[in-house]
Amino acid sequence: MSTSSAPGDPMTPIYHTQEGDPRILAQLIIGGLGEGCESLYDYETGGHHPVHLEDLLGPQNRYRVIHKLGKGGFATVWLCRDTQDGPSRYVALKILMADYSQEDCPELRALELNNLLKHDSKGRQYVCLPLDNFRIEGPNGSHLCFVCPVLGPCASSRPAKFEHSKFSLRRFALQATQAVAALHEIGLCHGDLSASNILLRTIGYNELSEDELIETLGQPRREEVRTMGGDQHQNPSAPQYLVYPIDSTEMESKFLTGDACITDLGESFEVQEPPENLGIPISYRAPELLLGGKPGRGCDLWALGCILFEIRMGRQLFGTWDDDTGEYLHTVAMTLGKYPEPFWSNWEDRSDTLEEEADEQGRVVLTAEVLGRIVGHDTHSADGLAIEPRSLLEAIAPALFYDAAYKPRNPRKQASKISDEEAKLFADLLEKLLAYEPERRLSAQEASEHEWFKFSDEEQQETIVVPEQTNDQSMDIEQQTGVNEQPASAEEPELEVEAQEASPQGQITNQAAPSPMEIEQKPSEIEEGRRRMRRHSI
Repeated sequence: MSTSSAPGDPMTPIYHTQEGDPRILAQLIIGGLGEGCESLYDYETGGHHPVHLEDLLGPQNRYRVIHKLGKGGFATVWLCRDTQDGPSRYVALKILMADYSQEDCPELRALELNNLLKHDSKGRQYVCLPLDNFRIEGPNGSHLCFVCPVLGPCASSRPAKFEHSKFSLRRFALQATQAVAALHEIGLCHGDLSASNILLRTIGYNELSEDELIETLGQPRREEVRTMGGDQHQNPSAPQYLVYPIDSTEMESKFLTGDACITDLGESFEVQEPPENLGIPISYRAPELLLGGKPGRGCDLWALGCILFEIRMGRQLFGTWDDDTGEYLHTVAMTLGKYPEPFWSNWEDRSDTLEEEADEQGRVVLTAEVLGRIVGHDTHSADGLAIEPRSLLEAIAPALFYDAAYKPRNPRKQASKISDEEAKLFADLLEKLLAYEPERRLSAQEASEHEWFKFSDEEQQETIVVPEQTNDQSMDIEQQTGVNEQPASAEEPELEVEAQEASPQGQITNQAAPSPMEIEQKPSEIEEGRRRMRRHSI
């Protein structure tokens, strides 16, 4: 499928005939920004099927569209009423682009899972299995459709309202781990594992009438699609309006079970037949995929480690600006140490920011030039000042939140509270999942038996006050949005961080964890220097 623009108007889609000859069938615009909606460019031959509210889809017009759940890179997902006596009154209908609806479409592998997981109760519980599937024919081609359960928010968008007692972060993380183990047990790799593909299951919606459900989720908001002259268009390839997805983070707690469910198996593959590469988001991509290695179970395990951190701490472990590969490899190396060969030598841009030799603890060393740019003056000004976490334990450290400038955006905003004992257990689990060599990574089954999942601290409450997200990942089941935070009281003291003594095993060092007070002394210098390094050096 190809798209291009009309001369003089870069936002006007060119639609194609069924024979593939490009011609402008209509010049279309939308009334607003359409943020969170799919692109008009994708409504052409091979693209999305145009859908309207109240449309009847499927065999015998079984599914009636009542709202929109989300959109992804190759699908739209709609909330539908099952007009027959199916297992669920309300379902999620995922409609693939025509170009992604071929007979060898990887999404069809989800149908095989019903048989492969029939004796695995945990696998069936924690993997999203389709309830039905069919094809629809439309102006843009033939589209595969999958009927799935209605799911809630993903692991990367936890609202503060999830503090209710039935929601446990470790329980949720364990279920995600068990789901990966179930896939690996049957010889399947997910291939696109990220926090946006691990969602909460819902409960109770089937007891609501349509009016009650819409009142709970909010009325559908539309963005009209018009001609350049403002008139109603007559192009059958595009809908008359786009529908904004619901904000799943606003779902009421009583409709959420607290159980995890892995979705989106469109990139999945058999262990014995790995693809050349994967389209997994950069923040979850195993370094070997960027440095000459091959896909395999290890890619899922690396992504799982990143996801567990995000579930527990409420922020990405290796977040980047604009999905920059060089920045990602740099950030990973700063936290986990120097890459082994041949990965280190395969990283061609390493000398842009790092010295060739590691220090005596195996940690990478920033070049003097980079240090000078960070501080804005000279390298001596950087003595005792850390710019990034230098170990997993430090990244987990209570009340520390590293962002693009590596200073708290708001000193009142804290990451999830975590005791020293739990932090050490959690760091041990992550270390074993994030080993550089794929063969050394803990299996998902072994990870599910780790002591961190059994940890219990009755005096500690897993608070869910989450910093703003720095990355926006696309997903198929819902739109990823920012996370709500609880307001801090006016009397709340400013956040203080106490640096701790160092050890080579990953303890926090005095040089590695400056207090917000230390950082605040030179905010403009550090932020500007860091920003320059991020955008120009890596």
